[in-house]
Amino acid sequence: MALSFDTRQDMVLVEIPKLSKEAAAKAIKGCGQPKSKITHLVFCPTSAVNMPGTDYQLTKLLGLHPSVKKLMMYQQGCFASGTVLHVAKDLTENNADARILGICSKITAVTFYGPSHTHLDSLVGQALFSDGVVAVIVGADPDVCQMPAVSTISRTFALKEILCNGKAKKEALPADDLEVGRQNIRLERDSSTIVAAS
Repeated sequence: MALSFDTRQDMVLVEIPKLSKEAAAKAIKGCGQPKSKITHLVFCPTSAVNMPGTDYQLTKLLGLHPSVKKLMMYQQGCFASGTVLHVAKDLTENNADARILGICSKITAVTFYGPSHTHLDSLVGQALFSDGVVAVIVGADPDVCQMPAVSTISRTFALKEILCNGKAKKEALPADDLEVGRQNIRLERDSSTIVAAS
């Protein structure tokens, strides 16, 4: 007999904060800054709807300051990571010195059940999706000692001014001065840290 939904949900409520703590600790270590620099927590679980929320539990487990602003987004599914990065980008653009800890958890235990000869289609979902948690630190204006894993510059009418260190130049910039291409973007496969400089 399969476990009830409530039983599976109870298991998830205990395990998601633990897995999230591990992922967050790796992201914080990879960032190279103390956890006291974190100003926001954006958390997006696919399950674990409870009160107090998983964000609160994670804040306590990590020992984050109570002033860390928390945002929970539920049931984003496949859009979770992109949505968390989008919200984190907006937060960094609108809050000076913000450092956002973004976490997505995908735990499928709630929808998991044994194979059935009459419902072979259920095996497809179970084969495609698995459990996991990912964490990332997103911020703007990294410290001099910090090496961002990824830098982003949005296209804007003020791009030339931004690239010229805030000095507006009336003359057209040579193409060499606008080298914002692959060679300037560094992504480390093993890094769980993204620092976005907008």
